[in-house]
Amino acid sequence: MDSYLPLTEISIKRSLLQSLSINSLSLNQVSSPIGIIYQTSIALQLANGNLEKAQQINQTIINKISLVNNQTGLKLIVNQNHFGLLEFLIEQKEINIWLQKLPKLLIKNYSLSLSNHYSTDLKDEFFTLQYAHARCCSLLRLGHLDKLIQLKTLDFNQLAWFWLLPDPIPFAQILWQPKEEKELIEQIIKTIDDIDSVKSMKIAEDLSKAFLKFEQYCRIWGDVKRQNPTLAQARLGLIAIVQFLLRYLLKEKLGLIPLTEL
Repeated sequence: MDSYLPLTEISIKRSLLQSLSINSLSLNQVSSPIGIIYQTSIALQLANGNLEKAQQINQTIINKISLVNNQTGLKLIVNQNHFGLLEFLIEQKEINIWLQKLPKLLIKNYSLSLSNHYSTDLKDEFFTLQYAHARCCSLLRLGHLDKLIQLKTLDFNQLAWFWLLPDPIPFAQILWQPKEEKELIEQIIKTIDDIDSVKSMKIAEDLSKAFLKFEQYCRIWGDVKRQNPTLAQARLGLIAIVQFLLRYLLKEKLGLIPLTEL
């Protein structure tokens, strides 16, 4: 069944939970060749593991699902799989639309506290996080100096959205390949879904590792810049999102001063 998800939250997962009239629903994000899927085993739980009953419950949920079908949100494909799990599929083109909205949502939802008690500690456990953040700053700075993008400032010592041009960022050019590009987008989604959890260190580590793999395999300069400059700009847009999220996690969740260069 097709439906539409109104973005009531910056998080796709939280928007979905708010749009469903089901209490205490647990959703797990899984990868799909054509997008991302949120799965829930609520029907199996209610049916005490009986697959046939679970399938009947899932069909009832699908029939009565309370998503606002006004065609103004993200398109969802709601289904159940052969294992009795209810699935909400969001295709890649819909995620690209969400990425377009994300910069304004980041500014609206995340702000710095007034605390000045931050550490400059660069222990081994934080090195990957700090290196990833500094590398994001370096790549954005290079993109600006190379006139591929335009930033408001090259001073990354504040929690702000520095991107100026192109506006909007051409995320429609994102093809979700190679797999490292797909994995970074999935990790950005998961980071925003889970950013308020108590596992801030793991969230930051997972985002940092996904970004570093993305940088290794997803080119921006050279042939990509010459032949498809909008793809290069879109990839820098992903890096700008990662930089914003890492800065927020490092400073607000882990109490560290994010390094802008190493």
